[in-house]
Amino acid sequence: MKKLVQLKNKENENLDPINLNYEKRIKNLEGTILFSGASNENIILNDSALNYKYIKIFYNANDYYNSVEVYQANNKQIYLGVNVVNSDASYFQNKIIKIVEDKVINIVYNQNTVGSAAITTNDNNIYINRIIGYK
Repeated sequence: MKKLVQLKNKENENLDPINLNYEKRIKNLEGTILFSGASNENIILNDSALNYKYIKIFYNANDYYNSVEVYQANNKQIYLGVNVVNSDASYFQNKIIKIVEDKVINIVYNQNTVGSAAITTNDNNIYINRIIGYK
């Protein structure tokens, strides 16, 4: 005689692919969009970073794209950087931001150009395009 076994997760919830817990877990995997647009200024998020285990920040500078994932991002300084090399020069665009609850604050930014001469400017060329939070 076969016995039917009901599997449970660590919260003692039944593991049933059609129940609400399954749908909730899938939503957590997909993430929540906290910001979408293009901004090199301070940003207000749709929700507090305190509510997410980690966030992913997508950004670009002059059509070169990058991203960074930050675990427990609230109250942390985060480095964003894009390095571009072409036949004339190398460009290093850097920005440090800080996330405090529902705010993304620019701390410092610059662009270093190395070619026939080395130049550093205070250009804010890194734009944040999207921030996604994961629970």
